[in-house]
Amino acid sequence: MTCENDKGTLAVHTDALGRAQLKTADLKVCRLLVRLEKFADATTLVVLPSRAPVTISLIRGLSTIARVKATLGDGAPTVTRDSASALVNDTLLDQIGTVPGVTIEKDGNGISLRGMDPRLTGFKIDGLSVPGGVPSSVASLGLFSAANVDFTPTAQSSAGSLNYFTLSPTTTWKEALGAVYGSFSQSSYQASVSGSKANLGIAFLHAWRGTDSPRSGLLYEDQTGIDHPHGGQSRSSGDVVKLTYQLKPKFVLQAEGIGTRNIASDDCSYFVTIKPCGNDAGVGSREDYYFGALRLNGSVGKFKVELATGKSDDVTVHDAMQAVLARKPAPYFSRQRTLYNVSSLDVRSALGRQSPELFATSYSGSTGSQEASVGFSQSSNTVKSGAEVDLSDSVKLSRRVSIHVGISAARASDVGGSFLSDAGVSWMPDDMTQIDAVESSGSSTPDLTTSTSYSDPLTADFNCGQSYAFVRGPSLANGPQHGTSLSINAKRKWTRGNLEIGGYSKLLINVPFQGALPIAGAALDAPLPSGYTSLTQQTYQDSTICGPGDVLPPSRFFAYEPLSGVTQRLQGISATGRTSLGQSTVALLAYGISSASVQHVDDSLQQRGFVLPIGRQLPGRPLQTGSITFAFSQPKSNLLFVLTDRFVGSSNVENVAPYQLFNIGVLGKIGGGNLSLLISNIFDTETGLFSTNRGLNPLPIANGGFISLPSDPLPFRRFIVTYKVMSSAH
Repeated sequence: MTCENDKGTLAVHTDALGRAQLKTADLKVCRLLVRLEKFADATTLVVLPSRAPVTISLIRGLSTIARVKATLGDGAPTVTRDSASALVNDTLLDQIGTVPGVTIEKDGNGISLRGMDPRLTGFKIDGLSVPGGVPSSVASLGLFSAANVDFTPTAQSSAGSLNYFTLSPTTTWKEALGAVYGSFSQSSYQASVSGSKANLGIAFLHAWRGTDSPRSGLLYEDQTGIDHPHGGQSRSSGDVVKLTYQLKPKFVLQAEGIGTRNIASDDCSYFVTIKPCGNDAGVGSREDYYFGALRLNGSVGKFKVELATGKSDDVTVHDAMQAVLARKPAPYFSRQRTLYNVSSLDVRSALGRQSPELFATSYSGSTGSQEASVGFSQSSNTVKSGAEVDLSDSVKLSRRVSIHVGISAARASDVGGSFLSDAGVSWMPDDMTQIDAVESSGSSTPDLTTSTSYSDPLTADFNCGQSYAFVRGPSLANGPQHGTSLSINAKRKWTRGNLEIGGYSKLLINVPFQGALPIAGAALDAPLPSGYTSLTQQTYQDSTICGPGDVLPPSRFFAYEPLSGVTQRLQGISATGRTSLGQSTVALLAYGISSASVQHVDDSLQQRGFVLPIGRQLPGRPLQTGSITFAFSQPKSNLLFVLTDRFVGSSNVENVAPYQLFNIGVLGKIGGGNLSLLISNIFDTETGLFSTNRGLNPLPIANGGFISLPSDPLPFRRFIVTYKVMSSAH
């Protein structure tokens, strides 16, 4: 281990506890370099003198856990399950949701980055693209140890990407066992082992998680017209296995596999009709998810090369054959399987002042679905394929100034062709400060698959208090799309902490926009099925929904659908940092303003009754988010206290007034292990059993009226206790 800067290099020796003492007046700031046989070099910047612990993760051989692109400006926040923030967040997905610019949809499967459509967010596992995405049940299970949010756009993922990391083999054998129990029958456990034997590295983790809804087991009459114990229970289990093998001094082979199963009963959470929604007992879903990957990392001359191939398989079955809606049997069954094969090549090097990189990936797969209900059945199978090539280069003009250029081109059977270029500059005024700026622009010619179908009126979203109904409408191909983006990022480190401030501005023209039209306007895209409107009206007037005396106005009957002809403006700023407040207290800050609005709508959409005012913040995209966290250690009692205050502004996903959440976590050592307690939403802010009408954030519609979406309650206060034991053999 060495500590070096432009004034010299000093060898660093550590004691048995990993502590080092540097006795020199020359090295005020140095780059700590760690080299260990069979592991890749790892570095970090250290300000001297420093008493703060420094953690450096070593990667076996030349293997990487994430593809590092030579782009500037956007940064890539990382959250880990062994950090202080994990003490005040139940799952990794909860932690991701606290990153400024990240919005997690209600079901957890859709993740919006900086206000963009969740469908434009890419997903990765250990750096390998997963075109089918990663289900929320997998992300919340505990199989991933960290996640990286990368706002850098590519031709395939114009919003950026979310990269999940799994457990990696360690040099010595380590075992860990943890168990969790909390409110609403929440329980889980994890068991893991990792280590190395000669050239072989092994890591294995098994996890199980179960939780109930606050409505689970409650008896109340709903749209089924009967009293029955309601569901909402969820049970998940899964395994991760990873193997690494040192083939030669410069080559490492890695294989990994993930397998999970989630079984859940449907939950009735909406109370915006005469009776709450309901499905009767025995209605639920099962999801089986599998992922496997094989990687070869090596060094050829001055080039580092990674070859990777992988496969994902996601099968979801929804069994509602016992469902009852509007007091009528409404049996429904669906099965969907999404299967993808992915391959990638990454070549990068450091050639003098240049750092070129070539990245290429391709995928092929299919999505097959089956649906069946009373008088209706359909099946489909869509074959998909695509490829992307990224070329980038960073050139060091001087010791403190670098420039970057990059191009990205992609072609996909379900999206069409796209092209993106970017250029940026990085400037370091001093050793502790870095300022980045990057501009990118792109265009695409989509070849989207069209759909002219409408969803079953029996499953429409009815709202009696607001007198409206929503169904799923058609999906038609968009025209040419264009986008531009500018971002600036500044980082500053000092003895007691660091601060990062960034800003961005994006203009999206004709990029697919998930909006709504009155049913008459949607019918201009695709004709309505025979009797569709009357069947919807009949269901709306059922005595368990809105009643015979209530009539659904035609102007308040809408269809959700992807729309073209929309121009969006996305702008924002963010600030994250940490500072030491004495020897035992650390404060962490995260704040973001994310403006997302429609700037222009084509005349044809306006004439058909486009439901969203120009220039207004998009629903479900909070304008402001922020958090401040204090971590305080008590050495004498071996306790660590973490308190966080999180703020979420208006236009939030829940459609409630701006709110604050207070969570507290306590960690202590007991009986050779770590015992922690998490109390979330201490003051029961904005809690409740059902989504209800509160009339917040009303949206104007074509006839001069307004509609307001239901407001979803936040989770009740929870007490969660975790005990974890770890052992290590040296």
